[in-house]
Amino acid sequence: MFDAERGRRRRLATARTDPRDVLRERVGRTTKTLAKAVDLANDLQRQVTDTEATLERLIRTDPRMYREEPDERRKAREAHRERIAEMNKAFVAATTLMDDLQREVAAQQAALRELTRQAEEQQRLRDIDPDQAERIRQILVGETKATIRAERRQQWLFFILGVLVSIPIGVMINLLVL
Repeated sequence: MFDAERGRRRRLATARTDPRDVLRERVGRTTKTLAKAVDLANDLQRQVTDTEATLERLIRTDPRMYREEPDERRKAREAHRERIAEMNKAFVAATTLMDDLQREVAAQQAALRELTRQAEEQQRLRDIDPDQAERIRQILVGETKATIRAERRQQWLFFILGVLVSIPIGVMINLLVL
């Protein structure tokens, strides 16, 4: 089991796989685990039902149950009830596990749908006509160049204003100090 899991991980790490395939595999494994949990819960419920029926049948039909002393019979019933309670606890735990697994599968399926949507969007963008893609690139590059030029002009303007303002102020301070 460990070697198989390690081999699967190595294949996933070395091969270029689609994230959707990886997510589908995870959802498949989770679904199988969920099916096992459901089977386990059903088996536990059948065992509880069978044990209860067997106990009732034994209590009603087995003559030894009537020959025992009342304390021994009470102890036997309590032991059987404890076993039934333990089986019911196991059934509740299996049901809780099953609910958790269902939520996990729902979350993974939602993630799969989102990844599929994103992949389709990327595919659509990849399939754009090369001429249109070039025009879009030129527009973006042109806008970027225009923005860079405007920012450069603004920086020069601030520099020139700083020089023009600071020199007269410095001269006035020198005249007033003398």
